[in-house]
Amino acid sequence: MPCTELEALVADPRLAAAGLREVAERGAKAMAAAVACDGCEVWIWRSSAEGDRTLERVASFGPQLARSPLESVASDLALVGAPIAVRTDDGHAVSCTALGVHGAAVLVRRDSAAVPETAHLGPLAARFGELLAAQLPRAELEASSRWLLTRSELERRAATALAGVRTVDELGGLIEALAEELFPIEYSGIYFVDPGSGRLTLVYAKGLTEAERRSAERTAGQRHPGQVIRTGQPLDVEDTEA
Repeated sequence: MPCTELEALVADPRLAAAGLREVAERGAKAMAAAVACDGCEVWIWRSSAEGDRTLERVASFGPQLARSPLESVASDLALVGAPIAVRTDDGHAVSCTALGVHGAAVLVRRDSAAVPETAHLGPLAARFGELLAAQLPRAELEASSRWLLTRSELERRAATALAGVRTVDELGGLIEALAEELFPIEYSGIYFVDPGSGRLTLVYAKGLTEAERRSAERTAGQRHPGQVIRTGQPLDVEDTEA
């Protein structure tokens, strides 16, 4: 597919003073045209001074999805950088492609069997992501940079530490320790399926007494982790604060 409009966009020096919304809206339209799609949503990572990082939709061209697939694939996009194809419940064919490390684009074909092919957008998509990032406050960009550096270091240490893991208990403890470096954890549990019994075994728990730990393991199959493992169906948790 021709990328003429997107190429012109990322090469336009006037965009430096355009503003986030204008850049995002023009980019959404150009990306949709580049892959012959009905619509495109542009999402970027927003960071706070406290280190929180959330995806925000900053532009949409054409139809908007009732529910964005980025909720489940955003971390995969950031890790592998490759486009991820999904199909929505209402029959739309969707492809999610990373905008460098700064966000992602969701490209939509309505009622189509052909998932958008976006691999050829790689370098242009990354340059578009840089354009979006240039519109963000300096303090926010610095917060994102710190987060990315922390994660890169964490991944390096994780790879080294995993090489020395010998038991599931050690694995549970390692995962918990690495996760806590990214965000504060008050209560948590890590379960594995015991190969002998097929039951969920709680290999690490934080914030639980021994009695609560035994109860959590005994009832694991009745709660969300057990249901997901048994049925393979995703579940929505509307309120995780409770």
